[in-house]
Amino acid sequence: MTQTVHVISARPPLRALGLGGVGTVVGLGLILVGTMAAWPAASVLGWALVLVGLGLFVAAWLTARRARVQVVLDDAGYQLDGPDGSDRVEWSEVSRVTRTPDRLVLYAKDGTVTALVAPTSSRADLDAIGTDMARYLDANRGYGG
Repeated sequence: MTQTVHVISARPPLRALGLGGVGTVVGLGLILVGTMAAWPAASVLGWALVLVGLGLFVAAWLTARRARVQVVLDDAGYQLDGPDGSDRVEWSEVSRVTRTPDRLVLYAKDGTVTALVAPTSSRADLDAIGTDMARYLDANRGYGG
């Protein structure tokens, strides 16, 4: 078998992205009105809203980008690369794998339990990972034809 790579991404925080965008647009409007009407307080408030809005937008974007896990499956085992680091487990060390609607739970013989959790929009990703893991585990244990 060849190496298989799956990526589980979190849903983007739409509310935070939207609030950041709205805050930035409102702030730009206040800057424009304050400049045209010579109201320095409106301009200062506008700049504050622009900075807060852009900060919220960037923080939400970086958070969504960071919440991504890459699952690499090969003949020897699986490797999880995520925001908390990397973890590699050999197929011979896997005692069982269970599936619930929103997570795939991997149990190692040493007692380590790893849960892959996917948002509602990525549940098909968990199905694909589970199917591939079953093929690799079957091949490792000598099942199938």
